[in-house]
Amino acid sequence: EMKEEMKDLRSRVEALEQKLQLVLAPFHNLMPSAPEDVGADPISRLSHSLQQLDRIDSLSEQISFLEERLETCKCQEKTLKKHLGKG
Repeated sequence: EMKEEMKDLRSRVEALEQKLQLVLAPFHNLMPSAPEDVGADPISRLSHSLQQLDRIDSLSEQISFLEERLETCKCQEKTLKKHLGKG
């Protein structure tokens, strides 16, 4: 009975590893040569990619915030006129 459970667990692990490889395949295409500070193993590469996505998301939020602030800025109208040559 213990051998049956071991076989079952091994087959589950193998199936999960195959699924992981399928999930990681696109990241291999995006990062054909890993940067020196990132490990060559798929988990390190995935982690690095997710960190980059978080950084991009954070920067995007900051840009949106700054755009909103710029819309409420009273000096914007003067600056626009100056840049457009109407000032």
